[in-house]
Amino acid sequence: PPSRPRPPSLPASLPAGLPARGAGAGPAARGPPPGRGARSAAASPSGRAEERDTVVAVATAPGGGGAVAVVRVSGPGAESLGGAVFRPGALRSLEGDGAGGALPAPPNMTSHRFYYGHVFDAGGRPVDEALCVLFRGPRSFTAEDVLEIHTHGGHICAQRVLATVLEAGDGLERAVRRARPGEFTMRAFLNGRLDLAQAEGVAALVAARTPAAADAALAGVAGAASAACAELRGEVLDVLADVEARIDFESDLGPNDAVESAARARARRLKAESLSSGAARGVKLTQGLTAAIVGPPNAGKSSLLNALAGTDRALVSPEAGTTRDTVDVALNLDGFPVTLVDTAGLRGLADSSGERGAPEVGAVEKAGVDRAGAAARAADALVFVLAGDRGWGSSESRALSWAASPMAGGAAPPAGNDFHEAAELLRLAQRGVLVVNKSDLKDAQHEVPEEVRGAFRAVVKTSCVDDLGLEELTAALLEAAGAGGGDEGGAYALDTFQCEALDRATSALSALEDAITEGWPADCWGVHLRESIQALDEVTGRDTTEDVLSTIFSKFCIGK
Repeated sequence: PPSRPRPPSLPASLPAGLPARGAGAGPAARGPPPGRGARSAAASPSGRAEERDTVVAVATAPGGGGAVAVVRVSGPGAESLGGAVFRPGALRSLEGDGAGGALPAPPNMTSHRFYYGHVFDAGGRPVDEALCVLFRGPRSFTAEDVLEIHTHGGHICAQRVLATVLEAGDGLERAVRRARPGEFTMRAFLNGRLDLAQAEGVAALVAARTPAAADAALAGVAGAASAACAELRGEVLDVLADVEARIDFESDLGPNDAVESAARARARRLKAESLSSGAARGVKLTQGLTAAIVGPPNAGKSSLLNALAGTDRALVSPEAGTTRDTVDVALNLDGFPVTLVDTAGLRGLADSSGERGAPEVGAVEKAGVDRAGAAARAADALVFVLAGDRGWGSSESRALSWAASPMAGGAAPPAGNDFHEAAELLRLAQRGVLVVNKSDLKDAQHEVPEEVRGAFRAVVKTSCVDDLGLEELTAALLEAAGAGGGDEGGAYALDTFQCEALDRATSALSALEDAITEGWPADCWGVHLRESIQALDEVTGRDTTEDVLSTIFSKFCIGK
C-alpha cells in the first residue's frame, strides 16, 4: 500500500461526565494503602523511585499456543498510544480510495468498550487485525489508564504489535518502555488497587495447579486473607488501647486485670495460629509437596504408587531390585499438587554395629539406594512401606535408620547409625506415615512393635489389590506433609515472607500471654502487642520496605 502519514495521537483529556483520576468510590479512589506515605506509584520492582513511565508487555503466556495474545499498556500514555497505532474498522475501508488516501482520524474511545480494527506501524502498514479496549483509571487493574490490544495468537503477531507500540512511544513526552516482571501488579498495589495479600493471590492464581489452589488464590484476590488480618489487627489494637488507657488513667478506669488480659491474649493468639496454619496450607496448595515412598524390597512400593496414581506408572515385579532409580508421578490429592517419588528397595545397608545387611548389591542398585535416601530426606512426607505378610525385622530397622537419618543425601550411613535414634528423629519431625501393605493376604497378621508405631505420625493398612486404605493414606500423607487441617480454617495464598510475618505475630501474642501469666508489669505488654501489629501490617503491605516489595514482585511473570 502507499506510504501513509503517521496517525496523530489521541488527546489525553477525559470525556465530559467521567470522574477525574482518584474520584469516585472503590479501592483505587482511596489512594495509596495506609502507611505507604508519598512513595511513587511508579516505583520499579528494583526498588528505585522512577518517573511514571508508560509500560508495555505481552500479557499472555509465551509459546504462541493460544488463539489470542494480549499486549497490555499501562500509564499516562496508554490512550495516546492507542490512537497512534489502532484504527477501528475493516482493513479495506481503512486503505482509503486507492489514491493514497490517509487513514481515518484516531477513534475517540469510550472506556471499557471493545473496538474491532487493525494495528498500523509508523509507515501506515497494517501489522495485525485486532480488538482494542481502553480502561481509563482508576477503573482498571493498575488504577492507571490501561490499553489492551488483543491480537492473533502466536509469537510473531504479539511481538510485532509490541514493537509497534514501543516505536510509537518514541513520539511521546514521557518514556514508554517494556514492563518488568510483576510491574503491572506492583502498580496496582502502590496505587491502592490491591493490598499485598491480594497481590500474592494474583500470583498464586496464575500458578495454580489444582482447582483447590485456584479457589484459595481467588479468595485471596477477593480479600479473604486481608479481611482476616485486618480483623485480628483491630482486635489487637483494641487490647493495646485498653492496656495503655488503664496505665495512664488507672485512677479512673482501674488497673489492668491480669486474668482477663491473659484470656484476651490467648483468644488473639489462637486466631493468629489459625491464620498461620491457613497460610501454610496455602503455600502447600501453590507450591505443591513431595512424598517419598521408601522401604525394603518387595514391600509393594511400586504397586502402591500405581494404585494412588490410577495407572501403571512404575514397573512391578516379584524380583528384588526391580526399581533402580527414582520414579516421580504428579498427582492431585484432595486438591493438593503432590509429587510421589517411588524409590529403590533399601537393602544391603549397615546395621547399628556397622555390619552390612545381606545380600550385597551391585553398583547400579547401590546408586539407586543412595538416591532413595536422598529423596526421603528431602521430601515433605515419608511413606515407609512394610509388607504385612513379612512383618517388622532387622532389614526394616536398617531401612528406617537409613531413610530417617539426618545425613546429607547420597552419603553412606556411618557406622553406629542407630534405629532408636532414627525413630526418635522421625517421631519429632512428625512427617512419617507407616503403610502396612498387602493386608489382603491371609498370613498378613504380623503386629508392628509399639516403638515402631510411635515413630510415625500415622499407621495405615493398605491393599493395592482391592484399594484398601488408600483414602486413609491420602489424608495421613497430607497431615504429615503439613497440608492437613482443612476443616479448621481457610487456606490463604500468601508468600513465604508473609507466612513468616504471621508466625511472628503469633509468637508475639504467645509472648504476651506468657508475660501476663508470669506477672510482668502492664507497661511491658505493649511491646508484644505492637510487635504483633507490625507483623500483621507486613502481611497486607501497610508497613513493608521497598527491598521486600522488589523481592516479592520480581517473582511474577512479565505482563502481570
